[in-house]
Amino acid sequence: MLDLVNVAWAHTCLVADQAARNESQAEGNSFQRADREELRANLFVDLSQAVQRMPWGSLSAICTSSYLYSFRFDLVLTPELMARIHGFPSDLHWPSQNATRRMVGNSFSIPVVGAVELSAFLSAGAPWFESKR
Repeated sequence: MLDLVNVAWAHTCLVADQAARNESQAEGNSFQRADREELRANLFVDLSQAVQRMPWGSLSAICTSSYLYSFRFDLVLTPELMARIHGFPSDLHWPSQNATRRMVGNSFSIPVVGAVELSAFLSAGAPWFESKR
């Protein structure tokens, strides 16, 4: 597990430094390494995936089998933290860690559902926006 975290961090730093090097060459400036704290802020690794899949980057999905490591907080996210990310209330009590992981992995984020409903309601092709002639 620690090997995957180290590979993810090394790969992320390498890619960021290469992008910074290319940008500095294009602008004619001297090379500056990418800011490590900025890289660390939104980097997660899904420890349940194989290294070949390169399971690191920003948090894109939480599945029922996800074991997520956060570089910012230097910890593996507990099922309760994953539920909080999804918008579940903090005072909600779960029967077990596995039940929480399954529930969160099979759910939609509450703010995302609201945004989808709002965009569907406001979409130009909706029947309530048809002009009355």
